[in-house]
Parts: sequence; C-alpha cells; structure tokens
Amino acid sequence: MPYPPEHRKETRARIIRSAQALFNRRGFTGVSIDEVMEHAGLTRGGFYSYFRTKSELYAEAVALALAVTPWSRWDGVSVDCAARDAARQVVDAYLSREHFDDVEGSCPLVTLSSDVARSGKVVRRSFEDVFKSMAGLFEESLKREGRADPQRGAEDCPATWRVEGG
Repeated sequence: MPYPPEHRKETRARIIRSAQALFNRRGFTGVSIDEVMEHAGLTRGGFYSYFRTKSELYAEAVALALAVTPWSRWDGVSVDCAARDAARQVVDAYLSREHFDDVEGSCPLVTLSSDVARSGKVVRRSFEDVFKSMAGLFEESLKREGRADPQRGAEDCPATWRVEGG
C-alpha cells in the first residue's frame, strides 16, 4: 500500500527538525548523517532520496530556524517585529533564560560561526542568510527610531566591531 501524498513532505520536515536540533547542539562537523536519521527515527538509506548532501540539509535546517522564530515556543517571551523597538525585543529574547535553555531550538548563530570557518559555500551562505536577516531587522528598527544611517553611532564602537562597506 503506497504512502499518502503528504508522507514525503512530513518525513522531509522531520529530518530537517532533527538536523536543526543536532546541529544546534553539536555544530555541523559534530553531527553525522547517521545521527540525524536515527534522531528522526529513520534509517540512513533514505537520506539521499531527500537531500544530496549534508550541507544541503544544513542549509534547510538554518532556513527553518529563520522561518519559525524560537520565541514563539517560549512562555513569557514575545517579539513584535513591527514595533519601533523590535531590535531591542529580539536582543532581550536572544538573551533570555528561555533561549539559553532551548539549545536544540535556538538561533543557529550560536554554532554557525565555527561551522562557517571550516565549511563550504552552502554552509557559509546559510550563515550569511541568518546574519543578513538579523542585520535587516536591526536596520529596520533603527529606521523606525529615526536613525536610518547604519554608521551613525559607529564612532562609539571599537574599530574591530565596525562593518566596512555595508
């Protein structure tokens, strides 16, 4: 008897959620395909019918982190991205106890920086996507506060923290 039409989509999502949890906990290089599939309750043999490479799976796991905000799962933590102080709200959520305790579902920036240094283009692009998303949110929040110039106030930051060329 064949699987229902939604089975493939649900199985793929289960693999991505499994990968996100493990990559957040141990980083890209610290997790094998076998571990991802076992954590998802599947065998390794099925992996390649859903993904070409581990890097492709990693990019999907990072994209999931951007699509589903972690604070939506945490009691007492919320972020209104349309609010004037959205950037402050994100920082508060990022530094919250709930985020600290939610290792498997937290922001991928926690492990991405070390992964980026040792990985190929797909992983680096994933890091760039997360970083640009966060920077865009902060830039939009600054615009709402009437501080549209991203270099405004940069003179107060150490030179090593400044981003050159936007």
